[in-house]
Formats: sequence, structure tokens, C-alpha cells
Amino acid sequence: MRHKLSVKKLIFSLALAVGLALGIAAVCSFADTEIITVDGVKYEYDTSTQTATVSSYQDTNLSGNITIPAQVTILGENYTVTEIEDTAFSGRSNITGVNIKANITSIGREVFYACSNLKNVNIPLSVNTIGQLAFSGCTSLDNITIPNNVTTIGNNAFANCTSLTSINIPEGVITIDNVAFYGCTKLQNIAIPSSVTSLGSGVFYNCTSLEDIYVPKDLVYSNAEIQASARIWKYSVNGRNATITGIDHPDQFVNVEIPSKIGDYTVTTIGQEVFKLCYGLQSITIPEGVASIGNSAFESCSSLGPNIIIPESVTTIGQDAFKNCNAIGNVFVKNFNIISGAGVKGMADVWRYEVLDPQTGAPQGKILVKIPSVQRANGTTSYTNTITCNAMGDNYVIRSVEANDVTLTHGCGVADPTSSPFDVTVDGISWTCTILQEDNQNTNNVSIVPTDINAISGDVEIPSVVLNGCMRYTVTEVGNLAFFGCTSLTSITIPSSVTSIGNYTFKGCSNLTSVTFEDTQENPFEHLTI
Repeated sequence: MRHKLSVKKLIFSLALAVGLALGIAAVCSFADTEIITVDGVKYEYDTSTQTATVSSYQDTNLSGNITIPAQVTILGENYTVTEIEDTAFSGRSNITGVNIKANITSIGREVFYACSNLKNVNIPLSVNTIGQLAFSGCTSLDNITIPNNVTTIGNNAFANCTSLTSINIPEGVITIDNVAFYGCTKLQNIAIPSSVTSLGSGVFYNCTSLEDIYVPKDLVYSNAEIQASARIWKYSVNGRNATITGIDHPDQFVNVEIPSKIGDYTVTTIGQEVFKLCYGLQSITIPEGVASIGNSAFESCSSLGPNIIIPESVTTIGQDAFKNCNAIGNVFVKNFNIISGAGVKGMADVWRYEVLDPQTGAPQGKILVKIPSVQRANGTTSYTNTITCNAMGDNYVIRSVEANDVTLTHGCGVADPTSSPFDVTVDGISWTCTILQEDNQNTNNVSIVPTDINAISGDVEIPSVVLNGCMRYTVTEVGNLAFFGCTSLTSITIPSSVTSIGNYTFKGCSNLTSVTFEDTQENPFEHLTI
């Protein structure tokens, strides 16, 4: 028999208050009605099935983090929690977090509607449906993980979740109903999985910050009901790989980074004619991992340029891929052969690059390359010219050029990042760095001293690496007399990269009370020369 609340709320509240005043007594009984409160949450229960349901009659002052357990104990008996009733926590604005451990299959209608301070929710894998208005108006909810077994996201399910910046919709979702994400004004990008066959109207309407939407190529949707400022990418999947097959809202594609992932899929192909006639496209960044660029993929993108970098992973470039892209001046590619039919001959210089191994001295997040040769737009292999170290954009640094009569210059703000000594500023402290040599050749290691000893005071941390333009150096030595007579120095932290400390480095530092060696060894002096 399932016990439901059937008496007047006032009588129930009085009975519950009396019970609580006597101790833990959280079970109220009125003839055919019984209800229990566990950790502030009310449950109705069925003695015949030993199951319990989260009741829709929750206290209005319920607050903080709440847990819905897999089981609750009632009068010494365990009851399995199998359901949360519709509107159960609707309007409970003081709830801040919810951890659902119960083996439930649905987050029903308005369960967390207008829980305006709800920030964190843990939904179990057993859930397959997120119902109408389930989280609508949860204005503090900034992220949520939808379990892999969910197949339906209901009408208005996340509408007006104005703090939500991203959401991962898992493969397996089949239906996203009308205005499901309406008014999610901070949502920036979203990938609709290839399993979705039904997309309701106005799903992303009034998502004013939305930049990118990834849509399965065969899914029917209405452009008019998606934020006009959003870029729409169409894609198909094969195994765990994705192909970009087309775009919508082409006017929004100006400075574009091809995604390396769409949901859980790796982008490996830019399909045929994807950006063809996209006249406003000015720059394109192709990520490592893309293996193929289709025929006419960028044909007649007349504003695209001036530099195109083809990553190492690309092995195929289709016919006329860059035909009539007259603003392109330089193409950087690992292999001349793959670019031969792409439509750049006679239009752009093609530079062949090789990735250096090892990557010694590479700034963090950048790849060091050299340029062995160049094919000129006029058909010759080389002529007198210059190329800057940053000509390949933000992800690469050109370290050397072997092409005849081509001079490497530095566009990184430093005339010659290999000159020594040089000054750098790290965390507000200026350091003078001297490049160390080995066999009369520069290494990527430096000796370091403060540029102005009078500017040193308090706690100081010596950096482990320094950057000089496009060069990265490891700090391996603290120079002679580095802190000599610095009475305002009170503590110093020395990184594990340092292997040598010079003469009289801390002599006269009368207020120095702490020296910390950042090292995992038991004896930090084992690797030091002092």
C-alpha cells in the first residue's frame, strides 16, 4: 500500500512540528496517510513494494545541499527510492546543490523549477528523461552533466538558465523539445549529437552569447529560430571521427578556428565545398588531427589570407581547395606534393617546413620548425626575401631557414632573441639573463641575477624558465653576487632547474631567514654546485 498525504496541510504541519519537538520522530500518521522526512527531504512510501518517492510537499525553507539517497530507512526498514514527483523542489530558492543517488529514471516536470540558487546537480546514470521545465529558471546553474542514458530533453528543460556557459549533450539523446535552452544567455557553444532525430522549435532562441552550434548534417532545423549571430556547423560521423560537411550563417564565419573535436568525435576531414564562396572569411586555423581537406573546400574565399598553415597531420588536399583565394600570399605545408592541385600555383608562395626534434627551447604551446625550401608563385624556387619567426601564426616558431637567399627576421618584438645578456620581467621583478655556452655554442640555459638589487625585497621566487621573444630558456644558474648585500630580502625560493649557485650570491643578506629548494629529492644539494 502506498501512503500519500491526504489531510489538510495545516493539520499535517502541526503534527509534524509536534513530532519533531519530541525528537527524531519524522513519521506522521493520519489514518491512511504516512510521510517521512529524512535529512530535511520528505518521502511517501509503499510498504507492499518497499519503495519510496520524493514527495512534492517539501518545506518551502529547504536550503543548502541536499542528497536524495538510493535508500531511506523507515521504522527500521529499508525502502528503495525510485521516483521524484513533479514539482518536488519547485521554487525552493535556497537550495544550492543536489546529489541524486537514487535509481530513478526521470527528472520530471518542474522538479527544480526556479531554484534560483541551485549551482550544482549530480544526475545518476539511470535517468533517461529530463522533463518539461525541469531546471527552468535555475539562474545560478553554470554547468551540468547530462547522463549517457538520457534520450529526451523536454520542453523548456533548461530555459532561462542564465549562468549556463556550456553543456555536453551525450550521444544517445534522440529528442530535444521546444525551447529547451531558450534564454540561456551565457551559453557559448553546443554540439547536438548525431543520435538526435528531432529538434523542436526555438531550442536555442534568445541564446545571445551563442557562437557555435554543431548540427548533424541530416537533422532538420529552422535557421530563423537559432540566434542569428551563431555559426552553424554541419557534420557527419564515421566511427569516432567527424567530417565537417557544411555551414549555415556564412556571414558569421570571419576569423575561424576549425574545431579539433565535436562532442566526443575527432574532426579529421573538412569536406567538399564547405566554405566555398564564403567571401567574408579572412583567416582559418586548421588543427592538428585534420587529415583531409576536400575539393573546393575554400574555393573563391576572396578575403582569405595572407597566410595558410597546413598542419603536419594533413595528408590530402583536394582539387581546387584554395582556387581563386587571391588574398593568400603564403602557404606553409610539410609536403609540396599534397598542395599541387589545390589551386595555389601562380598565386601564393609555398613554404615547406619540418618540425624540429628535439623541441629544445620551444615556448610553451608552440612548435619549433625550420624552412628547408620554398616554391615561389612565379615558378622559381627562391629569391632574396625575408620571413619572420612568427609568420606561421600563434602555434609555430620558425627557428631557421635553409632556403637560398631567404633571411629569417624576428617579428616577436625582440631584435635577436639569441643575443646575450638580455633582460626579462617575471612577476614584477626584472632579471638579467646570460646565455650559457657549451663548446663555444649557445645552449638553452641561462644564468640569472636581479637587474636592480635595490628593487628586491621580501619574498622572492626565482623563475625556472624565461622567455626572450620566441626563445625559451631554462634557468640553471644563479649568478655570482646575485643578491650580494640585499638586506631587504627575507626569503628565497630556488627552482629545481637550478644546478649552480655562484660565489657570494647571498653574502650580506642579513635579513634572509628562509631558503626553499623546489626539489623532490631528500637532499636538494645533491644536484647543486655552490
